[in-house]
Amino acid sequence: RGLVGAVSRHKRVTVEFVDASGRPRQLFAEGWYAGLVQHEMDHLTGTLFVDRANSRALAFVDEWNGDAFPIAKEEDGK
Repeated sequence: RGLVGAVSRHKRVTVEFVDASGRPRQLFAEGWYAGLVQHEMDHLTGTLFVDRANSRALAFVDEWNGDAFPIAKEEDGK
């Protein structure tokens, strides 16, 4: 029985990292891509979406009617 829910994410993010060759890199992402980057960063730190989701905006997949979660909002920031 899986969960779906709303997670607030920044609209824009900048990520600094080192590539496989050891060179410093920087990635700038906006919109949906910024949310995706933050989601993947959560995987790297062991953070689950339920750790970030508003508990009032969680539903079981088989009970969710497909409506958007109005509590979710994007945050502006880096």
